[in-house]
This record gives sequence, structure tokens and C-alpha cells, in this order.
Amino acid sequence: MVVRHDGSAIAPDELFFAEPPPAIGEVFSAYSSAKKSQKKGRGSNVIVASLLFGVLGYIVGRIIGPMGGSDLSPYGITGGLVGLVGSFLLLRRIRPRRGECSYVGREGFALFERRGEDVEARTLVRFAEVVDVRTETSTLNSSYGIVTLCLMEWKFVSQKGLVAARIAGMYTPRETPTDQDYWFGTRAYEAWRAYHQR
Repeated sequence: MVVRHDGSAIAPDELFFAEPPPAIGEVFSAYSSAKKSQKKGRGSNVIVASLLFGVLGYIVGRIIGPMGGSDLSPYGITGGLVGLVGSFLLLRRIRPRRGECSYVGREGFALFERRGEDVEARTLVRFAEVVDVRTETSTLNSSYGIVTLCLMEWKFVSQKGLVAARIAGMYTPRETPTDQDYWFGTRAYEAWRAYHQR
């Protein structure tokens, strides 16, 4: 059964917008930051909404302008401000869908990124092409010298000595890590070791 990278059950709301590539073999763990309930947003919606809010602002300006007793009614300024504020609020509500989904399999791992309707394979690593994994840990200390946060990085090195992929995740000392990127790196490293110990 496929679980999240941290070993927990995959949430029903998680949206895996890309299939795991066959090159990574049988999938052990997966995670997606995208949600099925996330609203779909389109730039054209925001443009239309801006125009509508602008027209509404113009109408409001036509009504309240003469009331102020001024010959220079702020039609354009009012319409522009209403359009700007309205489209900003709407953009926050229907912003383009974004997210990442990752897979760790018996033969490798993969990471996909989505921006709006575009899906890109950011990382695809085959363990057969990785000869070494280098790990680095950076720490953030408090003013009293106490370690408050750790950043763990895994570098998967190819046969040519180049870094084929990097995975970085954070954790807090003496606490169970909750960062899925941390667990993604941990599972990828464990799977790479298991592959080369077969």
C-alpha cells in the first residue's frame, strides 16, 4: 500500500496531478501539496472581474460625484480604485492552482510541479545512475546557542560526479519531523541504499 513519505495515510483531499513515471518502478510513498478542493483560477476571470468592478466604480462615481458639489467628479479614479481592490480580492480567492507531488519507488524518485494548468517534471532520478548520496545539515541557533531548527539536504551524485538532484527538508530537534520534504529526502535515500544493497 502506498503511503505518504512520513508513513501516514494519504489524505482523501490530496490531488496527484501527475502519474508516477514507470522509470522509478514500484511506488512506496507519495505526497501532494495540491488539494482537490482548491479552487481553479484563470487569469481571464480576473481581467473580466476588473472590468466589471471598474464599470461599477464608474456608475457609483456618477451617482455620488454631483452630490459633492464638485465639477470634477472622480469617475475615473473611483472606477480604477474599485477595479483594483475588487480584482485583488478576487485574485486571492481564485488564484491559479499550484502544488507539488512527489513519488519514491524501488528504482528511483520523481518530483512534479504544477502552476495553473502547466505540469512540469522537475526531478526524475534513477537509482542505477546514482553512485553516491551526500548529506549536509545546517542549523539555526537561538541567541543562547540552542539549536532551534535544522535543515537537512541530500545530494544524489551521478556516475559523472555531478549532482543529479537535491532534496532539502527541515526538522526541529527532539521533535518528530512534520515537513514532507524532509521525509521525501529520507525515503529517497533509504530506497537508494536498498537498491544498491540488492
